[in-house]
Amino acid sequence: MIRIAAICCSVILFLGSCHTPASITKTAAESDILASTRSEAVIDSMKKNAFSFDWFSGKSKVSIARGNDKMEVTASFRIKNDSAIWISISPALGLEVARVLLTKDSIRVIDRLNNRYYSRDYSFFKSYTTLPVTLEIIQDLIEGQPLFTKDKDFSFYKNDSTYDLKSEDSSISNSFVLNRDFRILNQKIHADSSTAISIFLDQYDIQYSVPFSLWRKIELFNPERTAIVITFSKVNINEPTTLPFNAPGQ
Repeated sequence: MIRIAAICCSVILFLGSCHTPASITKTAAESDILASTRSEAVIDSMKKNAFSFDWFSGKSKVSIARGNDKMEVTASFRIKNDSAIWISISPALGLEVARVLLTKDSIRVIDRLNNRYYSRDYSFFKSYTTLPVTLEIIQDLIEGQPLFTKDKDFSFYKNDSTYDLKSEDSSISNSFVLNRDFRILNQKIHADSSTAISIFLDQYDIQYSVPFSLWRKIELFNPERTAIVITFSKVNINEPTTLPFNAPGQ
């Protein structure tokens, strides 16, 4: 059961720079600076138009497929911004089978099927991905924000209807596409030859102050492909709620 919870968290889920030769002309160098400035401006606009909250609650259907194994569950989320993520997992129309509470330094799981309790730190995710998973990364994934963009230099390409940004360094290749409203459409991340993540977002609901993507598809390669589709049916913003978590025996 902790494996199921880990996959859901990873999804929900929850997984460079080029040095200019001295022989390049001043005009090309100025062009590089301009491109860098444009990418920073686009990322700043993306952040200004980002979906954000103090409190978040939502309900979704999560479909997970790995090889011949397929599973569909219902996942309910409650989030206190930058503090804690609470997840309740149940089969379709069934009773809760797992509850997860993530804080900045711990992952806690209640396995109701086996009446067991687990507590781990974030190194637990190393069994599933070489990418550094944190509370902030999982929250970005739920919010629908690009992952692993902090302290990265991105090249910038402007197309007819999208902005394409890409970063490469010794540890990661990271690219994502925004529409002209600075909403993310997809992202691809490669950490090594066998570890990659592709994320697709659609069905932006415009009833919120900043549109929220109700449909996500995440593909994990490590090296076997795991496909996860998350479809939100209900989302509430800035309505304070509780994060109940009573571990068995406590």
